[in-house]
Amino acid sequence: MFCTKAASVSMQNVSPGQHMIEVVPAQDDHTEIMENAEEIPFTYQPSNPLPQVSATGTTGKPSITILAPKNGTTLSGIFTVRVAFTNFTPACNLMGKPDVTGYGHWHVNIDSMSGPMMGMGSMLGMSCTQTFRGTTVGLPPGTTHTLFALLTDNGHAPLDVFDQIEFTVGS
Repeated sequence: MFCTKAASVSMQNVSPGQHMIEVVPAQDDHTEIMENAEEIPFTYQPSNPLPQVSATGTTGKPSITILAPKNGTTLSGIFTVRVAFTNFTPACNLMGKPDVTGYGHWHVNIDSMSGPMMGMGSMLGMSCTQTFRGTTVGLPPGTTHTLFALLTDNGHAPLDVFDQIEFTVGS
């Protein structure tokens, strides 16, 4: 998912040969506009293919912990969410590719993790690093909300592993 006019897509875990990429515009609530989707065929013929990423071999249950902001804080404007992972490796290069155990990315949701499209209607965004920049724009001052950080696989499916904090929107 991109919010820009141009985007780069990693060829990590893509085998050489013929492929198809589909570009689908979506509304702010992630509702896809399929009638404007575009399929683009391409041939991937690298001179030095990237090595395949395989399962991490970690046997423990993955976890995510919100380090910042702290529970009960007041947020206004742009803020940073910082997390820590256990038994999980965030990997931008695998987004949208077949699942690889132990790898994925994480979503930041406000007030809900459920609903249509696996809760994407309440998603602020996603990250494949330990930080995410969010904003309180559109949230009324003085209101209290729940911020969720949830682990997902490469295809955006939630792993039912999350952490949460409460925050109040400042003026």
